Amino acid sequence: MNQETIVTDLMNRLRDQLRNAIPSQTLDAAMDQARRALHQGLSDFDLVSRQELEAHLKTLAQLQQTVERLERRIGELESR
Repeated sequence: MNQETIVTDLMNRLRDQLRNAIPSQTLDAAMDQARRALHQGLSDFDLVSRQELEAHLKTLAQLQQTVERLERRIGELESR
């Protein structure tokens, strides 16, 4: 999911929640300001998809297992 999709989804949900509570012109102006603030705030983050994150976590777990095996092996070799 990219940044634009995240912002659009959030803004649509927010607009639906506020539609009956705030006059239309005020809501439109507030939504425009909120959208700009969200884009500016999110631009500071490197967003990745859940699938990409899970793939990295799986790789990290495999690397941790490899390091643990190598540490055990080094310990065995040093004790000889």
